[in-house]
Amino acid sequence: LRSKCISRPEANEELEGEVGASPDEEVGGTPPSGPLVDYKKVTLKKLGEQVCSLSSLPSRVGLLETKLDSIQSGIQQLVSEQSRHYHSSPDEYYSESEGSTQDSDNEQLLW
Repeated sequence: LRSKCISRPEANEELEGEVGASPDEEVGGTPPSGPLVDYKKVTLKKLGEQVCSLSSLPSRVGLLETKLDSIQSGIQQLVSEQSRHYHSSPDEYYSESEGSTQDSDNEQLLW
């Protein structure tokens, strides 16, 4: 019966008419209480928290994009400095990357 009420809003209204007041309405001046009302309050609170966190997402995404841009520019700067260092003196570049001729001969023997 409960699943029918959830899937058909008009059935909800019919049941409320048969039973009397809905659980959300005050009966006899007393505020509504019970497990269903408590569940609704907790659910609404959780939904409110989720909405707040979702509404802050655009600003958080913006901050992350800014950090990412900063990281990318830092990497590009390091790469350009490294390439300038190696290309400024070709002799150092070749000696560092290939080693001496003796080391190269030893490497060829190992392969």
